[in-house]
Amino acid sequence: MAVEINGDLLSSENETTRLLVENGGETLTDVQNDTKVKRMKYILLVLSFLFLTIPYFNRGGMEILYQMGQPFCWSSKKIGWFAALKISTASVFGVAGTYLLQKCMTDDIIATLGTIIGIASYVVEGFAKQSIIWLVPVISATSGLPILMIRSLMSSLTPADKQGALFASIGALDTVCTLIGIVSSNDIYSATLTIMNGFVFEIMAAFSLIGVIFLVAYIFVSRLMVDTDSEDDITNRVTADE
Repeated sequence: MAVEINGDLLSSENETTRLLVENGGETLTDVQNDTKVKRMKYILLVLSFLFLTIPYFNRGGMEILYQMGQPFCWSSKKIGWFAALKISTASVFGVAGTYLLQKCMTDDIIATLGTIIGIASYVVEGFAKQSIIWLVPVISATSGLPILMIRSLMSSLTPADKQGALFASIGALDTVCTLIGIVSSNDIYSATLTIMNGFVFEIMAAFSLIGVIFLVAYIFVSRLMVDTDSEDDITNRVTADE
């Protein structure tokens, strides 16, 4: 009887060893570590998404109020030309620029670069006087890229059967961020109009700066922290076991 029990235990241990080797030597600790890393990536991406989306979606409304006031006093026709130029440059760069950048950069680097350029466009617009403001549509052509790239990064972290839930959650976040952006931007613009009429854009730049900090943290986690699901890591463990 004792011999049969010992034989069963030995068989169970051999089976466990075989399963570990087949799964790249992955242990319960490895799975837990991978879960923590993936959770951290999600949190950093969501925080970055929030801080970039809040100023982005209400920027157009603030620009209309800004251009109607001093020192611009633009007519509706001039405001329309500015908006058309901005949409055109963003659309062209959104297609051609993204395609070219993805040939030589990863999505997280593109998001970081686009956010930094977007911060510059907010700062320039806040301090712009007369003709300088026409540079804003060109500089801000990459402003929408970070949000798209973050969505792509979150999608790559999510299993195929959870993609619908992910995009539903992103849609809910979009709505919340838009509401927060509308309320906060209008209040900030009204409160700072006598101090500096473009101050609201500097606040938007500050929000984007916080967003890029979270993006850099995501890059750090992705590059330097061990992800036990990575193919290279699994290959190395299988080789070591052999």
